[in-house]
Amino acid sequence: MIDDIIKNDKEAYNEIVLEGHWGWLVNTMLSRTEGDDWKVYVFMTRWAKGDLAGRIIEAFPDEVEVITYKAIQDDGSMLCESVLTRHDFELKTKEMNPDIVEANYNQQPIDVKGRLFTEFTEYETLPAGERKRRNYTDTADTGADFLCSVFYDEVDGDVYVTDVVMTDDAMETTEQLVADRLDADQVNEAVFESNNGGRGFSRKVERLLKERGNRKCVINAVPQTGNKEARILTSSAWVGKHVFMPRGWKQKFPEFAKQLLSYQKKGKNKHDDAPDVLAAIYEAVANPQKSGFRVRTAD
Repeated sequence: MIDDIIKNDKEAYNEIVLEGHWGWLVNTMLSRTEGDDWKVYVFMTRWAKGDLAGRIIEAFPDEVEVITYKAIQDDGSMLCESVLTRHDFELKTKEMNPDIVEANYNQQPIDVKGRLFTEFTEYETLPAGERKRRNYTDTADTGADFLCSVFYDEVDGDVYVTDVVMTDDAMETTEQLVADRLDADQVNEAVFESNNGGRGFSRKVERLLKERGNRKCVINAVPQTGNKEARILTSSAWVGKHVFMPRGWKQKFPEFAKQLLSYQKKGKNKHDDAPDVLAAIYEAVANPQKSGFRVRTAD
């Protein structure tokens, strides 16, 4: 039996802690069960969509029975007056963070309430009009990071994502992969973050393009020195309104979608590569004078 494995909101906001719970379950605890008639009982407040209960429900949908109790029932009555009366509930929650109320008393995962992005508008076909075919790439700078390369059309100040390369493969693989997509998608301008090996990455991609006779794609390498979290939060309202995804994008780009739709406004995020790239695209499209981007002519 597992009882209240998450102790507070700080753990609920921490993806590293949640990942540790899951690793302990699948790598340690389950290996200690015997026979075919074992059962695991998990008693916990649903703090986060990716908490232990959520991961179990997702991974073993046919083997799980979910029982949910809310303090206040759908008809307005209290679950158990002898434990928590309406007056007691209202007193305790009067000054409580609404996210904590939802988690503690209504089994509403806290990270659903705290997500920076909830959904993106999807498009069926690209709009008519003059368009700029662009790309922004953030190379993986640590072992835990993903290369995130977003291909998009800019039309009348809006961004239509057309393709995404998101992988944690080695650079010798991703350099060729990004070059192939830039060529196939006929991208006019590609911007690479020059931090942590990005400049060398962009030069290799540029050389690969020239080897296949592509001199139309202008490659720029720019440094990114701003605070990442602040940039993501600042750009989020614009991104939510002006960035459009292709129909079925969550299935086409699963890791990209996972990072965007799980990113928390506050607390630790295990990965931020996807929202960071959209923040950079915001700067390039909506704030080009402040972005630091400089277009040079192709050789």
